[in-house]
Amino acid sequence: MAVDQGYAAWLKAEELIEEVASPDAARWAAQGRTIRVSSPLATEAGAAAEGARQIAQMGRPFVEDVAIVAGHHADWVGRCIEGVSDDLDYDVAGELLIVIGAEELADNTTALTVLKRQA
Repeated sequence: MAVDQGYAAWLKAEELIEEVASPDAARWAAQGRTIRVSSPLATEAGAAAEGARQIAQMGRPFVEDVAIVAGHHADWVGRCIEGVSDDLDYDVAGELLIVIGAEELADNTTALTVLKRQA
């Protein structure tokens, strides 16, 4: 089986690494973390864009919370959803929430355990 030479060269190329610092790093130094992900991006511009996307999501510590939503949504576990409510003690409208647990309740609602970036 012949392998495309461009693809073979890409596989053999040196790994591109883009280091991205969070503007909140100093504020959250005690809870900070280093994220290093190897990706198949072929260009430095692509690596920079992916680094910016990841630091926007992972650059601050997360807090765990429970949100009650209408309907049964156990299938949302493992998904990232957009918050649409300001019914909590803080406004989550537009925030990305990572669903890490779900308990479907008898009243046709679901208690979602979510991770939210700390403000």
